[in-house]
Amino acid sequence: MSPLHKNANLQQNQALTENGKNDLACFLAFLQAKDADLAKVVKVWTGLPEHIKAAVKALVKTVVDTIEGR
Repeated sequence: MSPLHKNANLQQNQALTENGKNDLACFLAFLQAKDADLAKVVKVWTGLPEHIKAAVKALVKTVVDTIEGR
């Protein structure tokens, strides 16, 4: 990765951090329009018990591994 590319990523990350709340709100609005079920999961994720998060992650990993042929 070139230094110029790294700098571009740094600038993008800084912009996302500075506008994090607005970006999150925009992302959730976009997500809700595309997939209301996924938007619900994202919205409540931080409040879910750890065992529920682990179960969701395991289910997703199983699907990803199957798709990727692992």
